[in-house]
Amino acid sequence: AIADGLLVRAEAGGIDQNQVLKLLAVFAPRGKDPWPCCNCRQFLSEFGTAFWVVGLEKRESKEKVVGLCFAELVPHLFSKEDVL
Repeated sequence: AIADGLLVRAEAGGIDQNQVLKLLAVFAPRGKDPWPCCNCRQFLSEFGTAFWVVGLEKRESKEKVVGLCFAELVPHLFSKEDVL
């Protein structure tokens, strides 16, 4: 929820991803999937794909910090040109 407000204000102000996003941390306390949801992924893509997404993955009783470049997480996004 905090990130949503930050991203909306950044986009409205004309700030691109290179000025805002270098790393995105995801906190998912109840689930084992530490990645952004589909809607969030598409919205985040409007800020580019050159940033890291990290999260805490829970498998059975083990926890592990995992990370991917956003471009690896979502390799075939719609671009702005695709929708305009």
